[in-house]
Amino acid sequence: MRFRGLVAILIILLTSGQTLAQSSPDLLSLPARGFWNLYLDQQNVVECSNGSSQPLIFQIEMFNNEGGSLGQWQYSLSGFGTIHIILNDLLPNTPAYGTYVVSDSGGPTQNALRCLTATYRRTAPGAEKIVEYGFVLPLRNDSIGVTSGVANSMNPDPSAPATWNYLSVANTGSEAFHAVVQVFDEDGTARPDRSFSVNGLQPGQRFDYPLAHPWGKVINFYRIVPSNLSAPYQAFLSRYSQRSDGSYRFAFAMRSDAGSCDSGLVSLSTMDPATNWAVVANPSDHPLSYSLEIRRPSGELLHSVTQGIAAFAQHHINVNQYLGQSALGTLRVRCAGTPEPEDALLVHSAMYGHLYTGTPEVEWAYATQPGPELNEGSYELLGFVNTFWQAANWHKSFNGTTAAQNGSVNVYAQNGCAAAQRAVGLSAGGTSDHGFHENLGQNVVGLSLLSLPSASGRVSAELLRVYPHSQGGIGYIMNLPTAVVDSGGTSQSCGGPSSSVSSVTKHGVTWTFDRPHVVGQYANGDYWVAADPDTGGVRITRISPDFDGTHNGWEVNPHDITYQGFDSRVAHFDGSKVPSLPYLAGPNQSIVKSVSVDYSDTGCRPCLKKAAVLTVVSEPPPGNGATFFRPPYFGSNKLQFSTSGLRTDLLPSLAPPANTPSLESIRNRFGEVQLDHKSNWTGRHMHPEDNMPDYGADIARDTAVAALRLMLNDSVEDKLPALIAYVQYGIDLYNMRYGGLTFEANGGHANGRKLPLAFAALMLDNQAMKDSVFAAHNGEFSEDGMVYRSSVNGMVLFGQSCSESMYWYNQLTSGGSRTCRDPYQYIDGGETPGGSYQYCCNSKVWKGAALALNLMPELSALWNNVNLQEYVDRWVSFGAWTQPDPYAPNGEGALDSNPADGVGRYPSLHGSNTDGGSYGSAFMESMWDAYR
Repeated sequence: MRFRGLVAILIILLTSGQTLAQSSPDLLSLPARGFWNLYLDQQNVVECSNGSSQPLIFQIEMFNNEGGSLGQWQYSLSGFGTIHIILNDLLPNTPAYGTYVVSDSGGPTQNALRCLTATYRRTAPGAEKIVEYGFVLPLRNDSIGVTSGVANSMNPDPSAPATWNYLSVANTGSEAFHAVVQVFDEDGTARPDRSFSVNGLQPGQRFDYPLAHPWGKVINFYRIVPSNLSAPYQAFLSRYSQRSDGSYRFAFAMRSDAGSCDSGLVSLSTMDPATNWAVVANPSDHPLSYSLEIRRPSGELLHSVTQGIAAFAQHHINVNQYLGQSALGTLRVRCAGTPEPEDALLVHSAMYGHLYTGTPEVEWAYATQPGPELNEGSYELLGFVNTFWQAANWHKSFNGTTAAQNGSVNVYAQNGCAAAQRAVGLSAGGTSDHGFHENLGQNVVGLSLLSLPSASGRVSAELLRVYPHSQGGIGYIMNLPTAVVDSGGTSQSCGGPSSSVSSVTKHGVTWTFDRPHVVGQYANGDYWVAADPDTGGVRITRISPDFDGTHNGWEVNPHDITYQGFDSRVAHFDGSKVPSLPYLAGPNQSIVKSVSVDYSDTGCRPCLKKAAVLTVVSEPPPGNGATFFRPPYFGSNKLQFSTSGLRTDLLPSLAPPANTPSLESIRNRFGEVQLDHKSNWTGRHMHPEDNMPDYGADIARDTAVAALRLMLNDSVEDKLPALIAYVQYGIDLYNMRYGGLTFEANGGHANGRKLPLAFAALMLDNQAMKDSVFAAHNGEFSEDGMVYRSSVNGMVLFGQSCSESMYWYNQLTSGGSRTCRDPYQYIDGGETPGGSYQYCCNSKVWKGAALALNLMPELSALWNNVNLQEYVDRWVSFGAWTQPDPYAPNGEGALDSNPADGVGRYPSLHGSNTDGGSYGSAFMESMWDAYR
C-alpha cells in the first residue's frame, strides 16, 4: 500500500528538484565537507585539482567527529594544477575519525575546485602487493530528504568474520539533526529490531553506526528518514572485509542516495578475472517494475529483462552469465512503464576480483554507482590521475545517449602543464577505455578533463587505479568517480609541479611562512621553497610540532657530527643550535626538523619519531625539481644531481627469486630523510624510528636488500622511485663524509653506509663521489675495518684493530671490547671466534653487500677492497677460523704447551657456526642461493 500525505508531497517536491538538477550540470557547491578516518592504520590523502586555467586559493579546516576544529590550512593551485595533502601528517597519530571542510576564494574559479579523500591501508614491506585496499570519498553536495543504500555483511571467505558495514552520518547544517534509520531484509521485510535513531547529531558532528554485521552475515536495505526533510546532511556506507588471518580482503564506500528512475550507464567488468554483481534496490514504499539492459562496450545489447521488485527490496544479478569472462560492458536500469514522481531505484555494480581464473579466493573488490553526468557540452568531466605505487590508470567514458559523441580527454601534470591528449569516440550506448599510464609512466599525479562539445545527454566517466600483484594479475582496484567542472582555457606543456602556499607539510612536520611562497618537490618527494625576491629569503614563523627547549628540535644545515639540537635525551645536546623563530632562511639552507618520541620515555632509543627536511632555494630548480635529487641536508655544500643522468644501464637484470620484496617497500624504506650524521654509537639514539632503524646491523641489511632488489629485471621505469630514494641516501652520506664523519668499525653500529654511497657514486657517475669510496682507508667504513688480511697466514679474518693488552683484557675478563682482532693474526677475533658480534651483528648481514659486489663488477672495482667478499665466502662455506694456532688460551701471549685439549686458543670452534648469524634476510638468502 502506498503511503500518501505530507511526506509523499515532500518527496515529490524533492524528486522534482532532482529532476530539474539533471537538466543542468551537477556542479559542486563550496564550501563542501569531506571525510577522514585514521582507524585500521589507514592513510588518508586529500586530492584536489583545479579544473580551470586560472590559479586559485583554497582552505581546508579539519574537524574531529564531535565537530571540534583541529586547525586550518591554506593552499594554492596553478591553473589545471593538482595537490595531494596527506591528512595523517596534519592529524594526531591516534585512531580517530572526523570531517574537513574545503572552501575557496570564489571568483571566476568557483566552479573549478574538486577534491576527494583517498583512503589506503598499506601492506607490510615485502608483501605481494602494495595496498590491502583503497577507496575514495569524493566531495559532494549535501543531501536533503530521504536517502537509502544497501548493507551487505557477507564475506567471500566462509571461515572469515562478517564483513563490517559502517554507516557514517554527518550533520552539515546549523541545527541538530534527528533521523530514523529503517532497516529491511533483502526481500523488503521490515526489521524494526535492527532499526535505530540518530538523535541530536550536532552541527559538524559525524557518527559511524554499525549495520548488518552485528547480526552476522546478512544483506539489508537501509533508509535514512530525517525528522526535518529540509535538513542538510551527508551519509555513506563503508564495507571492510577481513581475512581469517586478520588482514583485509577489500574495503569500499558507497554514498547514501535518493535514487532515480534512470541509472544511466553503469560500469560492468569481469576483468581479470572478476565476479560481477548488478544490484537493484527499491527505495520506494510501494512495488515497482524496472527494465534492465546489459550491453557490450560497442553498445550492442546482450541482455534485457523487465521485472517487478517489492518495496524496500533488492535484487542481485550475476553479470558473468551474460557478459562472459574477462569482458567489459555497461548496465542500465530504468523504471518501467510510466513512473510516478516519487518512484526511484538504487543501482550499483559490485566487482569481486580473483588472482587466478577458477579460484574462489577474492583478492579485491569495489562498487560503482551512477556518477555525475555531462548534460551540456560546455562543461567537462574532471578525473583524478595518480600513477604512483605502480598503478595503471584507466579512464572509462560512457555514452548513455542515442547519438554518437566525439571529443577528447586531456591530461595535465601536477603543476598544470599539458601532459597527454587522447581522442574520444563513443558510439550510442557505448564506452571507451584509455590507459593514461601508457602516456604518463609511473609516479605522476594530475588531472584529466573529458570534453565532448556536442554532449546533450547522459554522458559519464570514471577512473580506475589498478595496482599489480607480484604473482601477476591484479592486486587491487579502486574506482574514482569524475566531477563536473565549469572549465575553460588551455595549458602549455612545461616542467614539474609547483604552487604558491603559506605552509608546507611533510612527514608530520609543517613549516609555516609569513606569506605565500612558491614551493615544489624534488624527485624523492622532499619539498623546496623559493626565496622572496624582495627579502632574498623565506621568513619561517613556525615549525610544528613546536620546539619546547628540549624536544622537537631543528637545525639549519646540520654540520656538527657530535653535538645536536634535536632532543635533549640524545647525547651531546646543544639547544643553541636551534634558531629562534621567526627565522629568515636564505637560499642553500636545509631546514631539518625532528619530531620527538613520547617525552616521558627517558631511556629512549631512538628518541626521535620522525624527521623531515625543507630546502630553501634562490629560485625554482629546473623543471621545478621533478628531475633533480634533493641537495644534501648535511653541511653547506648543496650539490645538485639530475635523475636523468642515472647510469641505470649498469644495473643487472636478474630474474627474481623467492621472497622478493616489492619495489614500493624499498621506496618506502628510504623515502624519508635518513638522519645519520651523528658519530659513533650514540648516533642510533638520533635515528628517527619512522624514517630508519636505529641499529647499524639493521641499516646494513636494508641497504643490501635495496641494492640487490634494484638488480632484478623490472623495467627501469618501475625501479625509478626506489632507485631515487636509495641514491638520495648515498648523496647525503657523501656530504657527511665530506664533512668529516666516518663509519669506523665498532661492532654492528656503523655497518651499511659504504654500500649506498658506492652505489650512488656509480649511478650518478660522479668522480668526486667515486674517489671518496675508492680511496677510503680501513678506518672510514665498518666493512673495511672489521675484517683484515692476516700477514701471517694470508686469511681474511674477523676483528677490529685493538692493542694486544685490550685483546687479552677481554679474553681474561669478558670486559672491554668484544670485537678485537687476534693480535697474532692466526684466528678470528672477538670474545670467542664465531660468536659474540661476529655472529650476532656482522657476518650474516654482510652476505648481502658481498653478493651485491659480486653481481656488479663495477661496484666491486669501486669498493677497492676484496676482503669483505672473501671473508663472507669463507663464513658461508666454512664458518669460524681458529686453526692452526700456536697460542694458548688464557695465556696472555704464551704458546700452547699442552696439546692434550688441542693446540691453540679455540681448536674446537674451527668451522663452527657456518653461515650463521642474526640480521639476515630471506630475500638475501634466496638471492645468494640463486646467484652465488
